[in-house]
Formats: sequence, structure tokens, C-alpha cells
Amino acid sequence: MIFALIRFHTKMSIVPLLSARSCHAVAVCVFGLLLMFAITHADELDSEETACFHILFPPKEYILRKDDPSHITVSIGDCPHLLTGSQVFVLLNSALVHEGVVIGEEIVFDAIGMNRIVLGWNEVRVTSSSSNLEQTSSLFYVSAEYLQTSFSDLVLQSAPQLDQTSEWPWHVNNKPFFLHHAKLAAMKPSVKIVWPPAGYTFKRMQYGPTAFSPFLRVDMSPTFGFNLAMSIDGGGMSVFGPIYFLNLHLEDGEHNISVALTTPDSQHVISDVQSVSFSVNQSVEYEEDGGGEEGSKGLFPFDADLCSSLARDPDGCKTCERGMCVDGSCSCFPDYFGESCNFSILSDTRYLPVKDPSKVWDFSSCQKFIQSEKLSQAMEEKLYKLQFPQPPLPSSHSSHHVLHLSLDDTSGFGVTLHLISQIFSSAIRNNQTVVMRGKFSYFRHRACRSHGRREDLTCFFESTQDAGFDRLNISQITPTYTANYQLHNDWHLPQQLNTSGGGLFFFISQLSRFLMTPNRNLEALVRRVKRRIGYEHPIMGVHVRHGDSCPKWEDKHSHLPGAKCEKLERYVEEMYAMKRLYGVDRVFVCTDDPVVIEELSLVTDFQFVFVPFDRKLFSASDWAIELKLLMATLDRRLAAESTILDILLLAEADYFVGTLSSHFGSLAFELSVATKGFVPPYISLDFAWHGSLLAPVQYYDEQGHTVEEREHNVARKDPMPRQTHRPRN
Repeated sequence: MIFALIRFHTKMSIVPLLSARSCHAVAVCVFGLLLMFAITHADELDSEETACFHILFPPKEYILRKDDPSHITVSIGDCPHLLTGSQVFVLLNSALVHEGVVIGEEIVFDAIGMNRIVLGWNEVRVTSSSSNLEQTSSLFYVSAEYLQTSFSDLVLQSAPQLDQTSEWPWHVNNKPFFLHHAKLAAMKPSVKIVWPPAGYTFKRMQYGPTAFSPFLRVDMSPTFGFNLAMSIDGGGMSVFGPIYFLNLHLEDGEHNISVALTTPDSQHVISDVQSVSFSVNQSVEYEEDGGGEEGSKGLFPFDADLCSSLARDPDGCKTCERGMCVDGSCSCFPDYFGESCNFSILSDTRYLPVKDPSKVWDFSSCQKFIQSEKLSQAMEEKLYKLQFPQPPLPSSHSSHHVLHLSLDDTSGFGVTLHLISQIFSSAIRNNQTVVMRGKFSYFRHRACRSHGRREDLTCFFESTQDAGFDRLNISQITPTYTANYQLHNDWHLPQQLNTSGGGLFFFISQLSRFLMTPNRNLEALVRRVKRRIGYEHPIMGVHVRHGDSCPKWEDKHSHLPGAKCEKLERYVEEMYAMKRLYGVDRVFVCTDDPVVIEELSLVTDFQFVFVPFDRKLFSASDWAIELKLLMATLDRRLAAESTILDILLLAEADYFVGTLSSHFGSLAFELSVATKGFVPPYISLDFAWHGSLLAPVQYYDEQGHTVEEREHNVARKDPMPRQTHRPRN
């Protein structure tokens, strides 16, 4: 008998593994499957030696998966009473699926169709007409994977042979599972919960008038033809249609959501159920930055990886004159620069490297760039911490933390910006916020009084202080400083910035960039002018100073003896020097002398571009421009816009020719370096950059104590005794 043969094989040590799909004959298939499942569950059979009814397939607590058989197999044997002639009943989920008569002591009922299933746990129960025997039952689990394969295959293969007058035999969850259901299930649809992830907490999601609720986001495959069903916190499945995004109106607390796909008529779930647990707490806001516990490093962090792929020069440190060898490249001492750190920004009037710095990106230049950018970030964080405190300071904030700067008494544009930078250097040392009030003479015109603008730096540049300081009652705080060059104050440089990649020039250039970050109106003006005049790269920037400073420099009482206005021929000579080295023939010219523009039109080897305005307004007399502005004898708006445009376009140029004793020229040069991240080729016709320094420099340590005081501009002399504001130590 077959059953006896099965019992025999459970004691063999070598078991052949058979697959239902590999069988070629029904008899072989049945025999093989009985062997496989009986052997797999030999322990269960051995533990039930005295049982009469044996459910061979599906075994107890078996999970029907992909391609498993779609029938029940029951054997009868070793019964304590003779059953010949008795009726045997096989029930699936309480529905009769087979009825047979016992014709011998041992018999197998196989190929009993599983036509009525439930997704989840199912029960097979075997009983008989004999009152002497107890019934036998077993639970097995039907997965969506089984529904999509074996069960759907059964329907698809058997339905065409079904008599049209017969009752539809296949049911799932007590509902008919028709042919079109089987076709859809055979597509093996699946759903995946994309959001929220397990353990996620939805927090307050209201921004102004817009409010967001917790939501569910799923991916479906295929992406069409199925409905989404969802169960919330153990409730029944509700069908929401062919959607992948669903708002969840949930109270605060822990929640669990389960989803699955159904047929378009919503009659059958035909995918695995996916679940996720999460919570809702709308009493708190999202404070995370989205980059993990320690925050993101950003797209291109300043670390070694940025330079690791670049070529290294084996002789990179061979001629490191004013620096230290770090990781195979020369790290320059403060205020030194260049590939071998052999140039000083404080003393060199010319920098004409063989390689154009704007076109070199190797390991050495990358290392220097990262070093400079890290210092720049540290300084920017310090400035924003002081000028934009969080939380904002109250209107009654102590004057001890505020440095009041009046803009009512100002000088020329360049020198005023440098004096403001000086004042910021003192504020940084004392952990004070610079609050600027008053009207800057360059900005006293209608355009700076319209559209919410003011007659100060914010007319053209981004604000340098939190808006809350506008409400500060500063009337009782006597101005600590005025931005007038006759009232000199020392520069203050922290030692932590007087390090490799930093120094005095770096510090001041970063302050200049902070003060002169263009606002949207100025950016739009710059774009219009560049398109109008044909400002294109590569381009050389040349500043020819022939204006109101010339008479002052010729005065024996000049604050910078030796400074003078150079003739145009000298500028042209240096333009040719730049052209020979770097091939640049487009030149942006900024000058307040109309004769310069006329004479340059005769130099045909260059293409000259310049901001178009009537320069005769500046050269009509030897009066200082600031005096003309004060008395309104000069168009203030024209003066402001032309000055600022000239400085910004000069700073944007790839090469610089000018006089660094000029505050105008040195301010543009500072912005150029701060913006580019490297020193471009430059030629100064008179002094090195230190020529624009109006005061000594106090170097101080982390405790605020002065460790050194140094005069870099030894040629400078004060027009009157300096009034030095000493820091609080």
C-alpha cells in the first residue's frame, strides 16, 4: 500500500527532493509529493502512531507559498476499529470538499481540490460516519504569494473546461474568485510603504496658513489597475482606490497601519499585507536639520576627500620659503601666498605667477583653498552670531553689548568702508554687536528712501544686523564711533585668525565682503550694466585714480607721503605686461577722469569697457567728492551707483592693475580675493596693500589680551592725534 511505503521511507537516510512542477505524470507527482511531505513531517507522524486519520498535505501549520500544490491529501490507516464501508468527510474551513467510502484497512484520498480558501489561517478537518472515531484537524496558512501563483494558475487552467451550467467552484474569503481576478493576481502585484519609516514620529506640520497632516506614501507594482486598501490600528481594511498618497487624520499617540492591493472591484486582496508602526506628536516641532544626529557635511565638505583625487607635485615643499610643509604642499604663514609662499600681501606690489591661479586646480591649490575657506567659515559664524543673535535681543538690551556707530559724519566711500571694518574688528574683540544708525552721504537720495529702503548701507547691500536692532532704543547710547578717517582707531586681529591661510589681509577682506554683499536691487543693476557694456571673462580690471585725491597727495600734509597720481602711460605699460603673460585683451576701466577714457580709445590692442556716466561731474573742480555730496552739488545717486558698480566690477575681474594706496582700489582688491578664494595676478603702481591701513594693528589672544601691536604702514602719518578706543579686557 502507498501509505505503508511512505512509512517505510521515513526511516531512510537519503531522501530524494521532488518538485511538483518537475513531475510529468499525475501518478508520479502524487507519489513524489506524498513522499516529500511525509518525510519532512516524519516527527509529527511518528508522534501520532495511534491516530486513524492523517492529513499529509498541507501539514500542520504549514505556510502555502509560491507554486505549492493546490490540493489536500488525507490517509487512513492503523485504525483501532474496522472502518470498511464507513464514510469519510473532508472539510475545508467547515465546507465539505470531499466525501468517500473506506474500502480497505489503509487508503489515501488525494487530489482533493482546495477551491475555497481564506487569505490567512485555514482549517482542514477529517471525520467519519463512525461514532467510534474522533475527528482530526490541522491548520495551515495561505499567503498572497500562493494566491498569485498556484491558486490563480489552478483557476486559469481549469476555468476553460468548466461546464457553463456548473456553480463557480473557486472562492477566496467566501467570495467568488473569478477568471479576471485570477488574471490580475497572476500579475503578482505588490505594495511597499515608502513613508513613514518604522518608528517615525510625525510632528507639527503647520507653516503659516498651510497645514499638513501625517500621510502615507506607497509604491505599487504595477503602478496601475489596482486599489489600495488600508487598515488603521487593527481595524478592518478600507479601500481607497488607485492612489499612492493618503492623508492620515490621526490623534497624537502610537499607530499601526497595514496596506495591501485589491482587485479593481475591491472584492479581493491580491498582494501581501505591509505594515508599519509610527507615532504622532503635534505638540512639538521639527528641530532636526535632516542630516542625522550630527548634521550633514553638505555637498562638498572641506575635508581631505576634496583634494585626494588631485595630482600631487613631488617637489611641492622643496621651495616652501614662508610656510610649512603639510601633506606634501606648502602651507603659508599669515599674509604670505603663492605656490611656494614666497609672496607677501603686506610688502609685494606685484604678483605675476607663471601659472594663472584661476586656471590651476591641483593638490597644492586645493589645500590652500580649503584652509582659507575653513577660516572664512569660522569668521562668518562669529560675525553672524554677534550681528544676528538667536534668539534676537530685546529692545531693552544692555548698551554694554552694543557698539553704536554713527554714519552721519563720513568720508569717501572706500575709506568709510575701511573705517567701518576697523570698528567691526573692535566689536568682535569685545563680543559686541555693531548697530549702525544715521545717513551715509552716498545714500541720501530718493531711490534710497523708496520701497522700504533706507539711506544707509542697506540701500545697496544686505543688512549687517538683525532687524530687531532697528527697534532698539539707542538714543541714550552715545555713539561709540563715527566713520571719519580723522578719528583713527586701531585694528584688532584675533590670533586664531593670524595663522596659516589667514592673517591681517584675510581678516579685513572678509569684513569687506560681509559689509558689501549685494542685495537683490544691486545684483539686478550689476547684471544690467554687464550686459550693456559687454563685460565678459577673462577680463583685466584697471583702476586709474586721477580724481580728488591727487591734490591731497601732492600736499605736504598728506597722510601718506610719497603717494601720487600716476600718468596713464604707466597703467598702459602694465596692461601690456598682463597681456603678454596671460593673453588677456579685454579691460574694464574704472576712473573718475574723462580724459582717461578719451585717450584709451587710441590704444587699439585692447577692448575697453567701462560704466557709462558723465565723469566731468567728478572732475569739474578740486573739491573733495564727499564735500560735493554733503552740499548736494553732485548727483548723489549717480555718485553712489557709479562708485559701487566700479568697485564690484573691478573686484570681479580676473587680473588687477591699480594703486593699492587708494582705499577705493584696495577695497576692490580685498573683495576680489575674498570672493575668489585666491589672490589673482596684480600690479600696484605705488604701495603694497598695507598702504591703505590707517592705523596700527593690535594682535590679541583668546582671553582678549594684546600680545603685540604692530605698525604695518610705516609711511603713514596721522593728520591729528589718534583717539584710540581701548578694548575691555
